Order: sequence, then C-alpha cells, then structure tokens
Amino acid sequence: MVETEDIAELKALQSQALARIEQLEAENADLRRRLQMNPANSHKPPSSQGYTQKPALLKPTTGKVGGQPGHPGTTLDVAQTPDRLLRHQASHCPQCGQALLGEGQVMTRRQVFDLPPPRLLITEH
Repeated sequence: MVETEDIAELKALQSQALARIEQLEAENADLRRRLQMNPANSHKPPSSQGYTQKPALLKPTTGKVGGQPGHPGTTLDVAQTPDRLLRHQASHCPQCGQALLGEGQVMTRRQVFDLPPPRLLITEH
C-alpha cells in the first residue's frame, strides 16, 4: 500500500514538472520573439533601439582606399607673384668648404601658403 502511494505521488510530481516545463518553454519562446523585435518591425519607438549600430550600407571593395595608380593628381597652382620671396643661398660649399662666388642656380623651389592670423573686430555701440 505504501508503494501505490509513492507511485501516485511520483506521478503527480511528474505531471507538475511537465506542466512547469511547458510553461517555461512558452515563456522562452515569447521572450525569444520579443528579442527579435526592433523599431523597424514593431510599434517600439526608435529611442528604444539602444546604441547598436546599423549595418553599413556600403559594400566592401577589393581595391585600396584613395587615389588609384595611374590616376592624374591635382595640386595647388604656383602663385606667379608671391607676397614674400626668400632666397636661401649657400656661401660655402658643404663638401669642400670653399667659398661660392658668382651667380648660383635655382635647385628647388616651393611655395608655402599660410593663412594670416584673424584680426579681432571690436564695435562699440
């Protein structure tokens, strides 16, 4: 008689456990469905999306970034009348130290474009 009571008690526990498993599986399925929701496919506001980044719309390319080989470049045009002209002339030869006399020749030339510092305009009323 004790065995039949134990068997009945175990069957009751088993049915309770199965009911609890079904309840948890339903809750799990609901939570998984809610995790898939975002502002694009539900009534949720965009502010609830969080800080996740949207995937990039650009497709990855196989080429390198920037100007490609053979591409004609563009540079700043040389000013014909610069505001200041600085000549850097050597007085002695850097190798032998002998004085350089006579007219020299231009080896390199470059221009630097600087913006003047802004001037403060004060108006009194």
